[in-house]
Amino acid sequence: MDTQVYVIINSEAICENKILWDGVTEWTPPPDTLVVPEPEVGMNIEIGQLVAQEIPSGIILDQMIADGYNPDAKDGDGDGMVQDATKWERPIDTQL
Repeated sequence: MDTQVYVIINSEAICENKILWDGVTEWTPPPDTLVVPEPEVGMNIEIGQLVAQEIPSGIILDQMIADGYNPDAKDGDGDGMVQDATKWERPIDTQL
């Protein structure tokens, strides 16, 4: 497999780093992150960039959902936050 750029995205959907990886060599990404080939993101990502604003659907959202993110979360207790007490806790008006 060819080496390519992978984007490391944290739970706040921010690119925290980029690596060159062949996709095969054993490597463990940091906890609570997604690692996505940059071409699948569909743009050139910079470290510190909020990725989710650029990608409302597709592979990253699919991976986030598989990791517990709920794009349709509701504010059940009226505190203005959704997915309380999870790594995906966020203000109700956050748009990904």
